[in-house]
Amino acid sequence: MNVKVKMPNFRKPKNGSSVTKELLMSVIGTTISIVLTFGTAYLIDNHQRKAEGRDIAMMVIHDIDQYVEIFRDEAKEDTERHDLTMYVLEHIDSIRHLLFTASLAIMCSSAWSAPISEGQARDIAASFMARLMPRQSLPRLAYRSPRLNTVMSSDQAAYYVFNAADGYGLCGAT
Repeated sequence: MNVKVKMPNFRKPKNGSSVTKELLMSVIGTTISIVLTFGTAYLIDNHQRKAEGRDIAMMVIHDIDQYVEIFRDEAKEDTERHDLTMYVLEHIDSIRHLLFTASLAIMCSSAWSAPISEGQARDIAASFMARLMPRQSLPRLAYRSPRLNTVMSSDQAAYYVFNAADGYGLCGAT
């Protein structure tokens, strides 16, 4: 769009009506440009604010949905915990009996265990370590006892091997 604007010529003397026309044209042109500039900026800002308001509303609704899901999950967990607590309270006598039986079984199994020799403990530990770390060399053996006050022969020392056959192991000496 080509717009030709006539600029006022200040070199020529003018009569009153032409100066008034030029002044009026300058004021109207300036006013129109100000209105267009600030009006357009206001419309663009207003449109962006509305779009941001919609985005914020969508984020708030999404957050509310997330909190509702969290509260539903927590309510479900609370219900499960309540049911479990009620079950325990209803069956407390049988649970006490079960705990007593389990502790008695543990004590009996440790009472029936017997110490083994150092050679047997070393063989069990070596096979366990070979299964656990097949590519590595076996660890070095300690030949000194960490206790300096007690002196026991190697056959009299009590060596214990726990769960070496199941793939979990613990060896120790007393």
